Amino acid sequence: MTTDNTTNAPAEDRQDSETAFDPNKTYHEVVFRDTWRSHRSEAYFNYRDAWDKVPREKQQLDFPLHLDIETTNVCNLKCPMCPRTEMVAKGIFGDVGGMSREHYASIIDQGAKYGAKSVKLNYLGEPLVHEDVVWQVAYAKQKGFIDVMMNSNATALNKKMARDLLAAGLDNLFVSFDAVSPELFEQQRVGTSIGK
Repeated sequence: MTTDNTTNAPAEDRQDSETAFDPNKTYHEVVFRDTWRSHRSEAYFNYRDAWDKVPREKQQLDFPLHLDIETTNVCNLKCPMCPRTEMVAKGIFGDVGGMSREHYASIIDQGAKYGAKSVKLNYLGEPLVHEDVVWQVAYAKQKGFIDVMMNSNATALNKKMARDLLAAGLDNLFVSFDAVSPELFEQQRVGTSIGK
């Protein structure tokens, strides 16, 4: 067995910086001010450290750190880059609908019981079209989830919903915005426009 004197790690266990596993390679944040950090708990930063370390160190957990829950598979747009759009066009998407409160609560309860720290409330659907979205956020926060998040096209977001989601405890809302030109935006986000 050969050893690198710099790290004292077996050479076959090391990876150079070009091939090292990066679990967040495609994820980037733009932060204009760092004041948000003062609003986060130590538990949040511990969870984010685990988010990075668990895949990097190939740790096995008894239960996932994070849950993705498709609360609804309904979407109000037909974006050409989305697998949902393609599946619907081919007739292979299946029935559309939303998750019941009972089903959602059961998943969240199990996650809380076994130590999940975060939840994302969507996959291919648009979470803001679910009538219970504010309740879903509040329920996860009440059960102790540190980070409740969702991706959204934000077309169903209005001032009241924004206030209600913030009051419920939503931690992160990731909005996809693919163009600044109204014409290009309408091509990428079929069913809406910048002005709507």
